[in-house]
Amino acid sequence: MEFRIYAEDPWKNFTPSLGRILRLRTPQGAGVRNDLGVREGYDIPIYYDPMLAKLIVYGEDRETCLGRSRRALGEYRMLGFVHNVALHRWVVDQEEFISGHYSTRLLDDRFDPSELASFISDDELELMAAALALIEAGVGEADAAIGTTPDDLSPWGERGRSLMTHGHR
Repeated sequence: MEFRIYAEDPWKNFTPSLGRILRLRTPQGAGVRNDLGVREGYDIPIYYDPMLAKLIVYGEDRETCLGRSRRALGEYRMLGFVHNVALHRWVVDQEEFISGHYSTRLLDDRFDPSELASFISDDELELMAAALALIEAGVGEADAAIGTTPDDLSPWGERGRSLMTHGHR
């Protein structure tokens, strides 16, 4: 089985993803091969081929190959940008794919991006939480620096100030 690892966002209709590869760990072991075109620290540019790697997994039979695929996809760690590894993890858990009775319409017919949350690694969740905390801290610092609060920037706040200044219109 071959899994093409792309810098694209399955949550946003597979749009390209940019960023720096902050951490990269590829799976190893029997029946696993990685054809990798990037390294840790690599900046994914705006003009690029979104395919970053091919994960090739093989075994004596489909069941062995599926087991190795689940393990290998679970070991993949690429942090710093959005990629499609969680999508591949979702695919190998679909009954149609497991049985081999699927078509090229599998994603069109069954894929719901909200289902991918359970396929995100703990490392990725920790990084997202840290990034969100940094963003929140940065927003608070920026607001303090310019003397505003988040409510000051809302349309409701704008309308309220307008009414207080100019009266009802």
